[in-house]
Amino acid sequence: MVNLMGKQVPFTYSDHTVLLDIPNTICINEHVYRLIDEWHLPIFVFPKLQEALRLFFNEQTQIVADETTQLTVQPFIEGQYEIQTLLDQWFNLVQECKIYTHNLERPSDEHIFSNAFQNVLHTGNNYEILLQLEYIYQSEIEDLLKQRDKQIQELDAKHHREMQEVVSEPTDKYPDVYVRNLAQKHMEDKQHSDPCKYFKSYRCSHSKIQRHRSYTLVDLMF
Repeated sequence: MVNLMGKQVPFTYSDHTVLLDIPNTICINEHVYRLIDEWHLPIFVFPKLQEALRLFFNEQTQIVADETTQLTVQPFIEGQYEIQTLLDQWFNLVQECKIYTHNLERPSDEHIFSNAFQNVLHTGNNYEILLQLEYIYQSEIEDLLKQRDKQIQELDAKHHREMQEVVSEPTDKYPDVYVRNLAQKHMEDKQHSDPCKYFKSYRCSHSKIQRHRSYTLVDLMF
């Protein structure tokens, strides 16, 4: 049998030596701190000791991997095992694993929602819950649109007052460049305050209602 547990290999740094497990299962930095403490080394050797350990583990892990591979294939080279028999065993195991994992797969949200919706359609009072959720969703969207329209109206009124104040004054008080800059600022204010804000609110509200509806349907189904 192949020894898959690895082995212990001596690691030497300066005049200190310790046996370390290969393959390594501990963080290299933890090894460094332990060895510095055990060997009473100064902390400034940390980077060099860390690099030495990294190279040591890389080299020894490759050696153990090569030895394990050789031990694994040697019985086949010597004809101790029937390759076809092992292939058949592996094939059967893979098929069993596929069947097992397939049964463990969680159904998609669409599948759950579809089944739940069909069940709800064949019930009485539960269908009212769907209508209530749709009404809540519609009401929230209408409120968002009203807020958007109100803000746009207030912004338009503010811009109108500012522009009226400018154009009613003598031209020497507000030069043309100031008027152009003010108009540009009004344009940017409307662009920044309207679409992004309410589109995000719309998506948030839509996602919340969708999640609520899905969870409700799942509760009804189960």
